Amino acid sequence: MNIIKGLTLQTTRPLKNAIWMAATILLPVVAMGADAPKNENGAVQFYLDYGASFGLPANRAVVLVGSSSAISPQKNTLYAPGFGVAVTAWKWLVPFVDVTAYDTGTATATIGTVTAKVTDKNTVTTNLGLRVVRGKSKLRGYAEFGGGWLYQNVQADLTIKGVTSSQTISGSAGEFMYGAGAQYFISPRLGVDVGFDGFRLAQQLTTGGQNFSRARFGVFFQTKSTAR
Repeated sequence: MNIIKGLTLQTTRPLKNAIWMAATILLPVVAMGADAPKNENGAVQFYLDYGASFGLPANRAVVLVGSSSAISPQKNTLYAPGFGVAVTAWKWLVPFVDVTAYDTGTATATIGTVTAKVTDKNTVTTNLGLRVVRGKSKLRGYAEFGGGWLYQNVQADLTIKGVTSSQTISGSAGEFMYGAGAQYFISPRLGVDVGFDGFRLAQQLTTGGQNFSRARFGVFFQTKSTAR
């Protein structure tokens, strides 16, 4: 019995040691495989950015009384934050959806006892598109294009001798977008993004043009990446 026990101990200890050695070698390999995927197919990126638009007019109010008229100042540079989601479909092809809000503000014009006021409730662009991303390193350039629509909803108030009447006005227009940018990964999953986009509407703006643009800077989180 003692010999059998001794033999058992001598045979199981090397086996245990071998298992521990295998586990010690395997665990770092598994960890490296989890942290450094071979590709980014299926990776989802969530981003939030801050920007400014150029060429999209702010709200303007107009009052006409007889031969007199008053109009609020024109403003074509607007605060324009946005957010979106992008998915790496295959290698360098990345479909995305982007939503951007534009602060078209409040405008007022007055002549005597007559005042017109226009207040922004919602001015939003929603676009679906495709990014072509170059490289898988920390610094990556990309071009993008897509299409969607611009939607605006405003409240118009007309006050005459202290009596106010209000009306809600909304409208939308189709648009085409194009742009370019660069992303830098400050860690395997977090990074910063800077870009510039152009937009062309299917119909004219009140200023007579159909084009406007947006410069942006933001941050993003990506579920997996090869950037190291």
